Amino acid sequence: MHDSINTLVDGLYKLDLNHQLVDINDTMVSGAYATYSVQNTRSLQQLSDEIVRNCSQYIVANQTVPNWVYDLPEPQRTKKINYVHKYGSPNVLDEFEPHLTVGYDEEASEEDRRIILEKILSDDSDSCREDSVWEIGVGVVGEMGTV
Repeated sequence: MHDSINTLVDGLYKLDLNHQLVDINDTMVSGAYATYSVQNTRSLQQLSDEIVRNCSQYIVANQTVPNWVYDLPEPQRTKKINYVHKYGSPNVLDEFEPHLTVGYDEEASEEDRRIILEKILSDDSDSCREDSVWEIGVGVVGEMGTV
């Protein structure tokens, strides 16, 4: 497994990370997740697609489909289910939905998660506002997509 991770990281180093700035603007609370939505620029979409293509040999197919996918309308539901089975994620290629997950809590109410997000957004620092891709992290994905 260690050799596979090293090969993956070597492949990621070869990617072109000179991409434009993206806006990180809206917050979203959905189910147990709290996220910032990220503007899906053409550049970011291309980067995501490039990573999917370069990492496809490491994908563990036929992952469990997240429950929220079953609540989607057709044909998006079927497309995302097929992507989970093929790529291990519902949010790849034309279904890529860039976001930053900032919280996951099955116990907190949606309102509590929304309040926490608003507090983070009111922070005067420029963290999580607008930036460019500086690094790509590699991690093992656990339950509920946590890394």
